[in-house]
Amino acid sequence: MPITEDERAMAAAENVEGFWLARQIQGDPIADVALKSLHPSGGVLDYLFGGDSINARMEAFSRVYTGHSIDLDAVRIDLMNAHIGAVDADREGVTGLLSPGQAYDYHRDVFARYGLPSTTFGGSPFTGARWEAYATRLFWCLRCDQ
Repeated sequence: MPITEDERAMAAAENVEGFWLARQIQGDPIADVALKSLHPSGGVLDYLFGGDSINARMEAFSRVYTGHSIDLDAVRIDLMNAHIGAVDADREGVTGLLSPGQAYDYHRDVFARYGLPSTTFGGSPFTGARWEAYATRLFWCLRCDQ
């Protein structure tokens, strides 16, 4: 699942939705989570585990840790670009299919640039540790690489 030239062009144009839709077509499981954040479905499950939960978590953590509202669009662009970098660098398991730990790594790095802790990442909500991303994969990335 390498990043295609079309996906790179969408990223360069900051077309976050187009990028993740293209990644979803390729079978990238991270795309499913990213798209939930862009288009929360509403309802109790979305509030607890879906896009609404993702967005509310980032906003709440930003207010607590930085004292201001977060620029979700900027974070989404940074996460998209970090995902590209992680896929480009991937040499483990299935090339281009990230493991929970690889997804954790780039989320941790992007969130840190915004002054947010590693617990902002939904795959490590309790401890903020990399191992937790593997322990919780059933809930957020069952189809991720090992």
